[in-house]
Amino acid sequence: MRSNPTQNIQDNSRYTEAELLSVAGAKDRLPKTLASYASLKGNDQVAAIQQMTGDVVTLTLADAVDGETWLGQMAEVTRIHQPTLRKTIQERVSGYQKLSKPKTEKRSHQAGRNGTGLLKSGVDNKIASFLASIKEVSEISGAIVAVLTDGKLTPSQRNDKVAGLVVDALIFRGAFYYHAQHRDFATAMFFDGSTKRLDRVQSDAFVAWLSEWTGINRSAHVFKFVLSAVETVALSGTKTSAIIPESFWASRPGAFYLSNGDGQLVKITGRGVEILDNGTDDILFGAGVTLKPWALTEPVDPFKACALFRDASYGAPHAGQLVKLWVVSQATNPVCKPPLAVVGEIGGGKTTVARGFSELYGMDFAAAKVERDGERDFWSGVNAGGIYCADNADTKTDWFADCIANAATGGCSVRRKLYTDGDKATQRARAWVVITSATPTFGNDAGIADRLLVVRLCRRTGNTADAALYAEIDSNRNGALSWIAHTLATALADTGETPPGLNSRHPDFAAFAVKIGRALGQEAETIAALRSAESDKSLFCLENDSLGAALLAMLADGKSFTGTSAEFLEVLSNYDADFNADATGPRGKIGRASCRERV
Repeated sequence: MRSNPTQNIQDNSRYTEAELLSVAGAKDRLPKTLASYASLKGNDQVAAIQQMTGDVVTLTLADAVDGETWLGQMAEVTRIHQPTLRKTIQERVSGYQKLSKPKTEKRSHQAGRNGTGLLKSGVDNKIASFLASIKEVSEISGAIVAVLTDGKLTPSQRNDKVAGLVVDALIFRGAFYYHAQHRDFATAMFFDGSTKRLDRVQSDAFVAWLSEWTGINRSAHVFKFVLSAVETVALSGTKTSAIIPESFWASRPGAFYLSNGDGQLVKITGRGVEILDNGTDDILFGAGVTLKPWALTEPVDPFKACALFRDASYGAPHAGQLVKLWVVSQATNPVCKPPLAVVGEIGGGKTTVARGFSELYGMDFAAAKVERDGERDFWSGVNAGGIYCADNADTKTDWFADCIANAATGGCSVRRKLYTDGDKATQRARAWVVITSATPTFGNDAGIADRLLVVRLCRRTGNTADAALYAEIDSNRNGALSWIAHTLATALADTGETPPGLNSRHPDFAAFAVKIGRALGQEAETIAALRSAESDKSLFCLENDSLGAALLAMLADGKSFTGTSAEFLEVLSNYDADFNADATGPRGKIGRASCRERV
């Protein structure tokens, strides 16, 4: 418990004896009640909250206390949402007459004798009324029963009053929000100041909790009134606020945030790393889109400790460093995120490695199939945040290359919600994208190739049992995330210059990647890896183009050519059967036509 922040009243002559006694009692009780709160249970805790709230109001009116400090202590000890607590007290205080009024102000004889005009009645009675309302919302079930059994009310009045009681109780407990982009009932939210969870008010989890908390069965008619009132307050009026909830991680100038279960987050700055409540710095992670809970421990480099990453058979010397930079960069969350293309022969463990990224951070992994009519599913996936895996993207699909290119540069998909109206739904590229493929036909698109980080994997040797590899990651997860967090903290503290031109499409990613490399003591390796990745883009494009691949094969044999296009086709047919004069099917026709047009 921090030291008592109560300040002495500067001019005691301004207050009556009764007023001074009331203030002195509040000054004496408040720190004691705070200290004993944790040992109390049930109704005793409710009574303690009532007592502390009344004392804070009294002291604030008397200008005898740093109210914000007391609010902070109350919120910390009781786990009541601090902004809500502050707003509730300020609303009551604003209607009271300040205790600091000069004594020369005229008061009635009755007020001077028994204090009814200022403290005894004017404050104590209002505080008592306020405390009664707190008790009412704290004991919400009892209040609801009292309303439902009130024979003086009509059924409609009972339903409305119960709904109002529940809404008031929820406002006291937490805060309502709506999605700044969607602003609809489906995305309206409630933040629980006790559990630090942010739930959609229409979610099964919130509805079930609300039913249990209020004691109203979900099938009861009055519960429909309660839910409707909650949804309305969450979406409109003065008791709600607009936000865009975060998923998995978030970034702000000078700080990164990793979620830690539904109720906590890890804040990363240049000064260090600390575990705090969800909602700190107005960073609100939605329930269900957070990393599995983890603990700050001794840092462990997962690229040394975990065989899945350590023993991967990379096809180029720079690939391992490139993967490390991409994985550590997740929490930096730039608008433009370079997709990671993990390509190579069958048996290289491409999907296994991609899943390893999600296992490391503690997210559910879904290997999304790239289907001909799957564009809507793609945008739903990347809009959800985290890491999106397009798995086994081998078949040429019309929309895939364009959508990946659009997502890589912070694009979005805008569609009508219904074909019958003009309302639009926007889905943004919030996730980091990883693509696995043995035959990446999408790579012949120069636009997408220029946006990728390409990592080639050869056939994996050694331990290939997925269960053992993932179990090793899980056992090192706390240390690995601590290593990532401390690495990012060191990088944030780095104010040095970084070389330009390391990634023309994603310069922000490359600049901070260099600082990550410095934090790891691997600046030279990082710069070399980024430069190699940049020059590898054109090679990746040629490798996945039929004509380009044939030309590369011909040059690898040390051959050159001079002659007509028809003669050139005969030479190329030695490297790709699609260029044979008698080749049938669409690939043969396309290959020959493409060659004639481009030679």
